[in-house]
Amino acid sequence: MLRAADLLVHDGNIPLILLDATGLDRRELASLPASAWWRLNQTVERTGGRLVVMAPFPLVPCASLRLSLSAGLSLLDFDDSRGELVNRLHATPSRLRHAT
Repeated sequence: MLRAADLLVHDGNIPLILLDATGLDRRELASLPASAWWRLNQTVERTGGRLVVMAPFPLVPCASLRLSLSAGLSLLDFDDSRGELVNRLHATPSRLRHAT
């Protein structure tokens, strides 16, 4: 996943890259070295792109913004329109701790 993201980021022609890590094994994701995320972050900043990582837990140690999304949905909501579901989605920013 990181190798593919690195290739896309280095290309410089893709302004937004979305990594979906929600279905991957938590232990494997947690074992990714922080240095890999930092290098990827520096490349993204240098190329002017944006990288969004979707994960079920805080995964990227150098994230500049972390959002927690919730909607409180149930099986009864399958018949609701996409617009109704999006309106019920709540994004809550999390506090980040950066090294000084």
